[in-house]
Amino acid sequence: MLYVSTGKAARLLSVTPDAVLKWIKAGKLEARKTAGGHYRISLDSVQSLLKGEEASRNERGPHQKKRLVPCWEYNSIEGKIKDQCSSCLVFKAKGSKCYEVGKILKERGQGATCCPTKCEECSYYKEQGHRPISVLVHTGDSSLKGSLAKEPSPPRIRLRFTTSEYDCSVTVDCFRPEYVILDCKGKSAKCDNLCERLANDPRIPGVRIFLLLPPGMTCKTSMQENISIIERPKSVADVESLLDRIESSE
Repeated sequence: MLYVSTGKAARLLSVTPDAVLKWIKAGKLEARKTAGGHYRISLDSVQSLLKGEEASRNERGPHQKKRLVPCWEYNSIEGKIKDQCSSCLVFKAKGSKCYEVGKILKERGQGATCCPTKCEECSYYKEQGHRPISVLVHTGDSSLKGSLAKEPSPPRIRLRFTTSEYDCSVTVDCFRPEYVILDCKGKSAKCDNLCERLANDPRIPGVRIFLLLPPGMTCKTSMQENISIIERPKSVADVESLLDRIESSE
């Protein structure tokens, strides 16, 4: 069985080390003490807690679905897209959120979606319309993490932080982010490699990656459609504004 330090467990769970210690004492995390009196937490226990957290979110309501499914896939029959969906402007534009794209189409005088029901009455909207957006921030910069973690995230955004590639892989398995903010420092080849693996990870299909690059550094993978270079966010509000711009353009 693999064990991790209190600090690493805290990073994986996106909580403080004090919270991890409380969970150990409450029996929520399996741990053992070293000869020096330090706790080592079972990695299986950490992963179980993460999965349990996801399950509890799903139990609280259908709107807490993990991933955004396009409306035409949601309404397909045995994987076959309905004829009315294939002729819809939302489908042709590959808009990920029909309830938002439809509003834009109306404002531009291009007609609404092909859906015969109002959004408020649609089961797809009820499941997908209010789900939080999962954002993974991979960084070794404590100041960046501090600026994003110092204030509560808005209800529509869930943030998780990782510092190592191993932590990143474990968190992806349980958290399934829709967006990844990847803070690249050091060798560009290492950044390219991690970026490529995230972009093609079958566990997070369609993930959108935002790169933070130091001056003078380039990343070959930034040329891919779902990868872009952004300015370093200074607050959660900056992240929320970025997501608003991206999703309104889709």
